Amino acid sequence: VNDNPRVGVIFLIVGFFSFLRRFWNVSTILSELGSMDTIDIETKNKKGKAAAAAAASEEEEEDENNNPMNVVASLHVPKSLHSAYEGADRTLIRKARLADIVGNISNSKSVTRWMWVFGFWIVGVLVLFLGAVGSGDGLGDRPPIVLVDTYYYEGEDSLQYPTCQLTKQFTFDVVVTTANDTQQQLQQSYDTLLVDYAMMSAFAYETTNVTSYILPRWFGTDDARDEDDLVAQWRIDSDTVSTPTYFKLFTFSPLVPELGIVSIRGSQTLWDWAVNMQLWSSAGLVQAVKWLTPYGWIWTPVLDELVEVVSWIQSSAIGKVSYYQVTTQFVNSILDQDDPYNSTGLKRLFLTGASLGGGLAIITGAQTKAPAVAISGLGAELSRNTFTPAIEKSDIDNYVFNFIPDRDYVARIGGRPRQHQEAQCTASNGNLFGCHSMWRSVCEIAYRCGTGVDGYVHRPIPCRCVYQFDYAPPKRMNDTIQQSFAEACAAEEEAFLKATGSNKNSKFYPYTDTS
Repeated sequence: VNDNPRVGVIFLIVGFFSFLRRFWNVSTILSELGSMDTIDIETKNKKGKAAAAAAASEEEEEDENNNPMNVVASLHVPKSLHSAYEGADRTLIRKARLADIVGNISNSKSVTRWMWVFGFWIVGVLVLFLGAVGSGDGLGDRPPIVLVDTYYYEGEDSLQYPTCQLTKQFTFDVVVTTANDTQQQLQQSYDTLLVDYAMMSAFAYETTNVTSYILPRWFGTDDARDEDDLVAQWRIDSDTVSTPTYFKLFTFSPLVPELGIVSIRGSQTLWDWAVNMQLWSSAGLVQAVKWLTPYGWIWTPVLDELVEVVSWIQSSAIGKVSYYQVTTQFVNSILDQDDPYNSTGLKRLFLTGASLGGGLAIITGAQTKAPAVAISGLGAELSRNTFTPAIEKSDIDNYVFNFIPDRDYVARIGGRPRQHQEAQCTASNGNLFGCHSMWRSVCEIAYRCGTGVDGYVHRPIPCRCVYQFDYAPPKRMNDTIQQSFAEACAAEEEAFLKATGSNKNSKFYPYTDTS
């Protein structure tokens, strides 16, 4: 309480209402008036026994009538029972009736159900916390990223999706040097591809030896680099090494010397899931109440204020462990003209991430006004007033884009930004979290939008699109290619394992050892 006076305030408020409930409770008042043991048991049958009736003094009769417990019990005993039973039988009926009344008041079934709900919730949070204490950094071997560049998807002949190519703030200029003696430099403007952001959100989970091998294969140029050393040094200089958030900075010099992309890792460890709960539990709770309440939509205009009230008790504590503060600080360091890290020469940063990483990209993008593309990212609409600094809704509208597959329930927590893309999900209806998949989104975008054939737009096909997510096989780039797609995938996986030193096979397709 000394470190968080808000907890003390809430404790006093809850304690006050608990006091009222405890001492103004009907069962408590009845117990203060007397117990069921004070009800006199009639040991003799009055009917037909004149001697016993004469022995009953007026004082005893008055005491019995004035006993509060007897009065309460008699109110609920039908008159027919008074005349039908005498002595101990009538007294037992009184006690049974009173016990039933008091029991129903003090032992409501709804109270028991809520106690079980809160009990399971507390146990779940405790297990999550204890598991997070012993969890690692999540940087172990992952399934290989197997890419085949001799096949392509031509794209679906439909309106899915108008956001395949992102324009306006997401365009960039490519510097082209002519081959003549003057070495003249020309600039050509290009739109960015949605599938690039989806793929780079996946790169945030990988080690440097994986990204150094995959980046040239994905972009088709050696200009794409993982600036792991720069990020590591910045973490040391900014004293943020202890915060267990992971992100990567990708640069494209000299092809695009002023552009960098920050990719933020999503939920990988139990600490990540604990951060999810801290940042978005209030928004999720408010949304659940809205969905379960008849005419709950009427609360939509004030949901963000309700989330702010719910988060008030722990807002200062959450701020101390929030991942987004590290990523926001990093982006500001790169873009700030007076910061030493501005010497990188980067003038524009794009952000991306999936799941928790997408949510962090949304928050950081809105706070720094750097364009952000989230893949199944948790929203910041409802929680925008709880962040430090608070986020203006206009900044979410202007700088944030979220790709949200159908039936992705996680990506709907926190609210959707104005700029978002609803997308098809091929997972079965029984697969509860099958649509909340970063790699499924990569494949969905590649299949619907196409991967191109010529020029800079060509991107290789991830083999898992066919063998894990059941998308149609791609087409050969030309007729001279004799190798089947399965054979190409097997050969590419073998090359990946040798180049990265990984020992984890994907097992997504018939594997052939070519060693």
